[in-house]
Amino acid sequence: MGFAKAFFISIIVYISLNFVFTLLFYMMIGGLDFFMNSLSNISFLGFAFFGSIIFTPTLNVIMLTYFVPLGTAVQIGSGNIVLALTILFIGYFITQFVSSIIAGRLSESRNKAFGAWFLTSVVCGLLLILFTLLGNYTTVATLSGSAILFGDSIEFLLLLIYLASLINGIFYGCIALLALKSLYLKPY
Repeated sequence: MGFAKAFFISIIVYISLNFVFTLLFYMMIGGLDFFMNSLSNISFLGFAFFGSIIFTPTLNVIMLTYFVPLGTAVQIGSGNIVLALTILFIGYFITQFVSSIIAGRLSESRNKAFGAWFLTSVVCGLLLILFTLLGNYTTVATLSGSAILFGDSIEFLLLLIYLASLINGIFYGCIALLALKSLYLKPY
């Protein structure tokens, strides 16, 4: 019961926090109308729920070290895109960190703690791949930055999502291990 409970609650927390930070991003740049209109695109909807799985811890740190020093220098329309992106990347880190801690706290053993978060990460990655294949994949490619950095290839984007979900599963799975109520639990 502990594994299933940890998995389901961590995936619900992950989806909820990811959606909140995506919504906060669009509110900060002043484009809530764009956000509401984009919800009809299934790829955008997938990115709004599962998009942070693309950003591994190192990519989050790189993006934050790039956007934070820029501060509030760039103004677009009524919103501040740099500050909004900074909060979005901090939110992507918080989303995965909090979900992994919850998976660890609700688990009964080391294997269940690591497995619950790893399964959450892989399921979110596979769901994002499904949403990407069903919708307009260029939306996710643009939102993830892969279209800018590596071209507009669907195969590369799917590989990026899959590998990032595995990397996040392993990295944050270790955080889930550290979040156990007691580190002296039985290993099985």
